[in-house]
Amino acid sequence: GFEENKNSKSSIVWSLKKILRDMPHKPRLILFENVKAILNKKNKSTLDKLVAFLESEGYSVTYKNLDSQIYSGIPQHRERVFILATLGEEVGFEWPKPVPLKFELKDILENNPDEKFYITDVARAGFLKRALEKDYGIRVHNPSNAKVAFTISTKSGGRNYDNFIWEHDISD
Repeated sequence: GFEENKNSKSSIVWSLKKILRDMPHKPRLILFENVKAILNKKNKSTLDKLVAFLESEGYSVTYKNLDSQIYSGIPQHRERVFILATLGEEVGFEWPKPVPLKFELKDILENNPDEKFYITDVARAGFLKRALEKDYGIRVHNPSNAKVAFTISTKSGGRNYDNFIWEHDISD
C-alpha cells in the first residue's frame, strides 16, 4: 500500500509531490509516520524513492523506528517509523531518548472488567476456527506475567496478532 500511484490509504504520502511543487514556500519541516513494514525488503525501495524525492526538493531526511514501550513508558509494543524532512539549515532535532517503563500490563488491567469487553463465544469460536484453518498461532497475554501488550487495536479478533487477554492465570 506504500507504492506510488496505487489507490490505497498509504499512497497519500505521494500526494506530497504535487503539493510541494505547487507551494510558493515549502515548509521547513515535514514529519511522516508509518508502519514498521516500510523498512522491510518489499517496501524499502519505495521508502528510498520517497527520500530521494525529498532530497531533490532540498530536504535533509532522517527516519527512525520507534517503539512506544521504549519511548512512552506505556506497556504497549507498537513500532512506528517516523520520517523527518528538514529544509535548509539544521534545525537541531534530536530523536527522543528512551523512557523507563512505568507500568506493566498487569498494573493497568482492571481486576473485574465489565462483561461487555469480553469477546463473545460466537466470535471467539469463529476466530479460533480461522486460526486453525490457516495454521497460525494466537497471541494471548497472561496478565500475571505479561509486561507489555502488543499493539492495541480497535478491531480485535480478526487477525492472529490481535490482543487477547486471558481472564484467568494460565501460567501453570
